[in-house]
Amino acid sequence: MIPEAKLIFRLIVTIVLALTTTGAFAAFESEFPRADGKMVPVKIYQGSSDPCPPLLVISHSFGGSRNAHSNIAEAAEKAGFRVIVMEHAESGREAFREIAEGANSRQNFRDAIGSQERHHARFLDLDAIWDKVTRFCDPQFTALVGHSMGAQTTMMEAGTLARIGRFGADRFDAYVALSPQGVGTQFEENAWRNVSKPVLMITGTKDNSEDGAYENRLTAFEGLPPGSKRIVVIDNATSRDISGRGANSVRDLIPQVVMEFLDNVRNNKMGQPKLHTGVTVSDK
Repeated sequence: MIPEAKLIFRLIVTIVLALTTTGAFAAFESEFPRADGKMVPVKIYQGSSDPCPPLLVISHSFGGSRNAHSNIAEAAEKAGFRVIVMEHAESGREAFREIAEGANSRQNFRDAIGSQERHHARFLDLDAIWDKVTRFCDPQFTALVGHSMGAQTTMMEAGTLARIGRFGADRFDAYVALSPQGVGTQFEENAWRNVSKPVLMITGTKDNSEDGAYENRLTAFEGLPPGSKRIVVIDNATSRDISGRGANSVRDLIPQVVMEFLDNVRNNKMGQPKLHTGVTVSDK
C-alpha cells in the first residue's frame, strides 16, 4: 500500500473506531505529509457528520503542540466546524526544551521566534493541511487562528509582510490573531496594509511582548485597513490567559468572542458585539 493510501486508511479506521466506541465523532490524532517528506502531527475535531464542513485551522505559539487551544477547538466543533490543530515540530515542545536548557536562552528564544527557517517550516505544515483538506472537498467557510508565534503565522498568511518576508497565500476567509505582534522586531510600520479579509485580534492589558507592553500589540490593529476588522482587549489578561492555559474566566471567554466574530463574518454582517465586563471592543 502506498504511503498516501496508508494515511487515508488510518484516518478512516480512527474515525470508525471513534464512532463505534462513543457513538459520535471524537477528537483524534493523525499526521499529514509535508512537501519536504516530513510529517505534520495534527489533532482533528469533527462532531458534524457533514462530509465537507467549514474548516478552522489552529497554529500554536512557540513551544506549543497539537493539544493547544482545546477551548476554541471544542467550541468550533460544536458549531459544526472541522478543526485541525497543527503541531509545528520545528517550533514545538522539543525546540522549546532545547533552547530552554541551553546557554543564552532568552536571546535564543528571540532568534527562534523570528527565524525565517522556522517560519518556513510552519508554512510547510499549513500547506500540507490545506492541500489535504481541499483535495477531497471545498469547505464552505475557512478560518485560521493563531496565538503569539502562531499569530504571526496567521497574519503572514493573511497578507502581512514580516521583516523576514511573506510565505502565505491568503487562502482563508477569516483570520484570528491571539496576542498579535505589533510594530517592532517582527513587523515594520504599514506591514498590514494589504490585509483585506476579516481579522479578529485579541489581547489583554497584561499581554506583554518582546516589543513592550500590550499597547504595542495595538499597533497591529492600527495598521490594518478598514473593513470587518475587530480588536478585543481583556482587562488584566496575560499571554498565557489568552492562550487558554491561564485564568478560567479568560479561557471561557475567548471561544465566545472568536465564534461570535466568525458567525458575523459567515453571515456577512458585523453586528454589535456582545458586552462582557472588563472587555473593550473596537471595530473598523
